[in-house]
Amino acid sequence: MHKQLNILVATDYSEAIMNAEHFAVQLARNDGIFLRFLHVFAAPGFDQVGSFEAEKIDRPPAFYELNKLKEHVAKLLVSMNCKPGEVKYECLVREGSPARQIEAEIKESIPDFVLMGAHGAAGFREFVLGSQAWKVVKKGGAPVFVLPKDTFYTGIKNIVYAAEYRDGELPVINFLSQFAARFNATVTLLHITESPISEETEKKISKDFMDKVKTRVGYGGLELKIEHATDIVRGIEDFAEKNRADLLVMSHVEPGILEKIFSGEQSVAKKMSVHTTLPLLIIPDFYNPDFSWFWRLFALDYSMDRDF
Repeated sequence: MHKQLNILVATDYSEAIMNAEHFAVQLARNDGIFLRFLHVFAAPGFDQVGSFEAEKIDRPPAFYELNKLKEHVAKLLVSMNCKPGEVKYECLVREGSPARQIEAEIKESIPDFVLMGAHGAAGFREFVLGSQAWKVVKKGGAPVFVLPKDTFYTGIKNIVYAAEYRDGELPVINFLSQFAARFNATVTLLHITESPISEETEKKISKDFMDKVKTRVGYGGLELKIEHATDIVRGIEDFAEKNRADLLVMSHVEPGILEKIFSGEQSVAKKMSVHTTLPLLIIPDFYNPDFSWFWRLFALDYSMDRDF
């Protein structure tokens, strides 16, 4: 019996976020995950306040925003033919900067995952490289699902993890294997080699890494694949497409694969399908859910005084 996970779902009601919401609901109904829908709203200006009906001005804006969110989620569940009580959830609203308030909610509720949508390929890159939420991930925060607007939930059976043979990946792979076990999914550790090395050297490096993995992970659905490519980004895309991956997983480090994939360099100009269709899960290096609360408090306290 798996413990119940909880996912924080950030929504702004936009069309780009719609598939992310559907993805979250499908996860929840298939695995009993608890959802926390969060909407961050801006403080109303004078004109907005003046436009309220007379009977509404005695209520704080959060009251109406919360009702709006509840109606939104209720319609979402009906549209997906969810039975009453099938999906466990709650609705939360916060006022202020979206990035700041998402961080604050992560700090307060300590979700197992955060799920966010991305507004197209450009928004996807901006999220990964520039947003405060990404800074939280980089500093040791919660694992984050990033859902491109064209993503559709088709189940999680085939997970690809882009491995770089780093020690920081070992706890990540252990955590990912526990997540995969909930869905009886296979996890492929994909290592792309750009520079030619001898077959003997390659075998030794990969064996040393897998020996370390086996000391930490007891999951049977785990395998290592080595691919050669002149472009690491293209190699990941080709493998994911060829093997019909349901989820691409990475852990961050600088410099690393994430920076190569989502930078404004030549690889982005290729308009990779991985940007627009494949769900991405980012898990911090050395991630251990048993101690995640400590690192989140540290990271968020550090970042909350930064300008947005």
